[in-house]
Amino acid sequence: MIKNKSNLYLITIITIVLLFLSSCSGSTDDTDSLCSTCNDPGKWSECGDDAIKTRTNFMCNEETNNTCQEYIEEKNCMTEIQLEGSKELNTLISPTLDEKIKGIITIEATSVPENTDELTVILVPMGVDLGPDMSEEDVGRLIQQIDSNGADGWKVFIDTNTGENGIYSLFIGATYDGASGESPWLDHASTQVIVNN
Repeated sequence: MIKNKSNLYLITIITIVLLFLSSCSGSTDDTDSLCSTCNDPGKWSECGDDAIKTRTNFMCNEETNNTCQEYIEEKNCMTEIQLEGSKELNTLISPTLDEKIKGIITIEATSVPENTDELTVILVPMGVDLGPDMSEEDVGRLIQQIDSNGADGWKVFIDTNTGENGIYSLFIGATYDGASGESPWLDHASTQVIVNN
């Protein structure tokens, strides 16, 4: 009889605990379902002169009484681009606002392949194919600078005002004296940028 009574108490306690736990998990599900009605975040704005972009986002939690509340989210824009070649070329492009560049920019090679004698930087406008068979008109549209003295580091300054606004391929190559025209690069890297003066 005592054994059955203790089993009955044990079953009663387990039932009460299970009911309590299920009611707690039910309230969490209700909170989640309230919060799942929030809108998706908006698109990021263009980078401002302060190197910050914003978007509209939403939060829903206990602090907002489980209702969706709109807020403005801020994010720092990239103010430099790190670009690496496939071997030992590592470069830093600055200043930038994400992928946008304007005015005078600096391209600095923080490391170059052994035997590098020259760092070549070329801004190639969209629609121009860089190569040995380029027309004179296309060659004239390139913005190009060369550093042939690495004693003070490998650094090139490019004035983007000398070209038109638009999308460019930024090519950076390390080469050596006497390199063949077919394969002159010890290493190279490229990325797409937007000139926005």
